[in-house]
Amino acid sequence: MKKLLQDSFKILRNNLLFIQPLLLYLLMIMLASTYFVSGHVALYPKMLLAVSMILLTVAFFAGWMYINKKGIDDYVEEDSAEEISIKAIKNFKLFFSGVGEYFFRVLKGFLCFGVLYAACFFFFKKLGKTIFANPVLINELNKIAAVKTNEELTSLLTTFKPEDIMVLELWIISIALFVSFLNFLFVLYLASLFFKKENVIKSLFKTLLLFFKNIFKCILVVIFLLVIYFIIGLLTAFSGQNPLAFAILILIMTLYLNYYVILVFCFYNERTKTNSNSGTECIGQDTYIS
Repeated sequence: MKKLLQDSFKILRNNLLFIQPLLLYLLMIMLASTYFVSGHVALYPKMLLAVSMILLTVAFFAGWMYINKKGIDDYVEEDSAEEISIKAIKNFKLFFSGVGEYFFRVLKGFLCFGVLYAACFFFFKKLGKTIFANPVLINELNKIAAVKTNEELTSLLTTFKPEDIMVLELWIISIALFVSFLNFLFVLYLASLFFKKENVIKSLFKTLLLFFKNIFKCILVVIFLLVIYFIIGLLTAFSGQNPLAFAILILIMTLYLNYYVILVFCFYNERTKTNSNSGTECIGQDTYIS
């Protein structure tokens, strides 16, 4: 496990070029979101923008995940600085090749996982209303989600009883953990789309099987990633309105997202290799599928 975390960090360090497309994509999403929530834009332009952003997201995932996969393929711990630089630039240039090769595969994967995502949320909501004593209170989350200021949130919470607030807190924590595992499973599924050439539905079932066969290791990885995310959240809370601090935190979050993908991709390949090669555990050119 320690080697997996260390090697994933080294792969990120060797391929810092890869955060450039991610930064550009996040910037475009932020601009599109600002335009989309504007109340002065007609419905049809919004629909056109939404479709365009979905297609852009699929194209980005196809190209960006591909170059990250190639960076993992080419990782050799003993490489010199010059060799690392040459490999990083070579793989960075493959972004559009990845878009061309994996666009429709990723699109089908999105649709396939979207069905699973919707089914899981439906089941989880039903389960939550069964477990928690006050299902009506859970629906108040919609009001909380619509709150825009801390003053509005404080005013809304004063209408709840202390025991109601405790139920809401437990429910919110449960949702956060549930979403964290679903996100991990989604990236794990994406890894299967890039490392294997199987049907997307078959890949999904194999990913689910891999997840549950290695559930304790998956939990450890998710907890590790959540701890890092929590630390970044604390830094964000203490940064205030400082523009420089905000810019630095955006960069840190981008690096975190890139590390997240590399770590899960490496985890997927390590687990598939371990399951087929009697526990061999190694990251690098000799073990990853090209």
